[in-house]
Amino acid sequence: MAVLTLIRAGVPEQRIALSAGRTRISPASRPARLGRSSTSRSFCAGRTATGWALVADKVSILWLCSLLAGCAVFPLSEADCRPASWQQRGYDDGYFGNLPQDLRLVQECQQRFGIQVAQDEYLAGWRAGYDEWDRLIGSFRKASR
Repeated sequence: MAVLTLIRAGVPEQRIALSAGRTRISPASRPARLGRSSTSRSFCAGRTATGWALVADKVSILWLCSLLAGCAVFPLSEADCRPASWQQRGYDDGYFGNLPQDLRLVQECQQRFGIQVAQDEYLAGWRAGYDEWDRLIGSFRKASR
């Protein structure tokens, strides 16, 4: 049987016995926790509910920052501002469940390339595409019940 010693900052050293694929931590080397019995120990390497909440908060903040930075990370190209049809561009955005991009298109295409966006055509196409997406997703949701 092999013995492995773990040393973590602020925690007394722990001895772990490894034998035949099983790991045991000797009770004498476990750090004492106030107000908890030995049967209620967490299986998640010392993570408590509060610890997991902090991790979830950090992940949520990271996800939100990446979502907000998405437009800045992927700027529009001139090809994005010169579609064959603004109505088809809007339909494609709506059909795939995307939010309307008309305000972003108007601002970036005008500032960067001096291209006018036909906002009415784009929104008419987006509404038609979004209605189709909503019809398909709605029928999918009804079928999955």
